[in-house]
Parts: sequence; C-alpha cells; structure tokens
Amino acid sequence: MPGIPADHHGNGERILHIDDEPSVTTTVRRLLQKLGYHVESFNTPHAATKRFREAPREFDLVLTDLMMPGMNGIELAGTIRSLRPDLPIILHSAYTENQDDSLLRSSGILEVMAKPTNLPHIAATIRRALAAASPQS
Repeated sequence: MPGIPADHHGNGERILHIDDEPSVTTTVRRLLQKLGYHVESFNTPHAATKRFREAPREFDLVLTDLMMPGMNGIELAGTIRSLRPDLPIILHSAYTENQDDSLLRSSGILEVMAKPTNLPHIAATIRRALAAASPQS
C-alpha cells in the first residue's frame, strides 16, 4: 500500500478485531486485509470472547475498542489474557485520556492508539506489538 513501509505490512498474521461500530469494523478489517493480515471482526465483545475461547491459538493479536456495551475493552483484554497471556492486545479508542497505565498493563494491553488515527500509525503500532510479543525480541 502506498505510504506504508514494507516492514509495516502483515505477513498473514491473524487479528481479532472488536468494535461496537459496524462501520469501524468493516473499514479497519478491509484496511488490515490490504496490509496482509487475516482479520476476524466482531461488533460485540461477547461474540469475540466466544470465538476466542473456541480457538485461542488461532490469533496473533487483538485490536479492541474501549467503550462497548456489556463489556469494555479492558475487561475483554483481561479475559483474553487469562486464556492466553502471551497474546499482544492493542486498545483503539477515542477515550484514551486519563487511562490508568498500570490497569492497562495488568489487563494485558500492550499498546494504546487514540481514535481517530491514520493507517500508517495503525500499521506501525501493530508491527511494534507483534515484534514485542515475538519470542525473538
């Protein structure tokens, strides 16, 4: 993709993406697929959790919104971390101000991205999170 360095592209990694706004999940999924990722998107954290419980090893990264009905992104991250502590989790939210960094880290959130953001920033953040979680790093 133009404007995205080759080393920020995906290599078929599998991303679990959760956002309660269907337009966001559709847009982000399409963009990440163009970057070379396989993406499964969900509009409810409960559906995403159910899918994750079925096959926790099928994902390489989680990208989640913070504010969602029924369960927020921090709670979702804690649930995922209890099943798979090594999985990198990125919080993507319009509400990043005044977040407790220690709570985020203890929930397994490795990176925080503010909404709105641009594709180069998303691509760089995902690559950084995947690199931080890889055994070679």
